[in-house]
Amino acid sequence: MAFEQLVARLLRRDGWREVTVSGGAGDLGADVTARHPGDGSLLVVQCSACATPGAPSAPPTSSASSAPSSTTTAPTTRCM
Repeated sequence: MAFEQLVARLLRRDGWREVTVSGGAGDLGADVTARHPGDGSLLVVQCSACATPGAPSAPPTSSASSAPSSTTTAPTTRCM
């Protein structure tokens, strides 16, 4: 959970609001969530370990019923 805490700290530093670390069983891949300070939009971050830095990792899989119908952007998954 150390990496998730670092991501949360950076989001708070940059002005994001309602920053929450929720990684663990049952989180549906949402390790860190935050609200944009301007428009209140929700940011969902999934923190993953990768074997090769910079390599794309497989996007999370989920059933259509668990994804919100108002989702307008596809997830971006890169190993850092």
